[in-house]
Amino acid sequence: MFENPISVTSVGQWCRVLLSLESNEASQMNQSLRYFGEKVALLVGTPYSLILSDAERRELHTETGTLEPFITWLGSRHRMKEPLFLEQSHGRHEGTITLLEFLPEKAGQYWLSLRIREKVTLEYTGSSSSWEVLKAELVVRESVIPLSKTVSYPHQRVRV
Repeated sequence: MFENPISVTSVGQWCRVLLSLESNEASQMNQSLRYFGEKVALLVGTPYSLILSDAERRELHTETGTLEPFITWLGSRHRMKEPLFLEQSHGRHEGTITLLEFLPEKAGQYWLSLRIREKVTLEYTGSSSSWEVLKAELVVRESVIPLSKTVSYPHQRVRV
């Protein structure tokens, strides 16, 4: 969990919330006919909630979701092995993603709260999946040019 005060010095300039992340992912799926038609435990990313508040801790922006839409923007390395009927995959993701861009109405102090589940697992008959955050760092950059609207980045852009 991150609970950080941030100081905004420029009015009318966009700010960007960046999350640097290192994570591990593992999944296993039994592909024998016995498990055909069963639910598959595919878990990508981890749940998060992000709150941007003013100096008096009044919420200006809140969002919840999973890191799944952001994962494609991280670099990754995967190993896959497939012994008879069993597919096993292990991956590592590293990089920095933009969680939010915001345009503050006034300069001053704001509060940023980010909660990420450290580890999540999902299991169904014949399959399992896990996601674990190893390292995370939250940074806010001031006076940035908003990311292109022509590319479909998964973050939100808000005026507060």
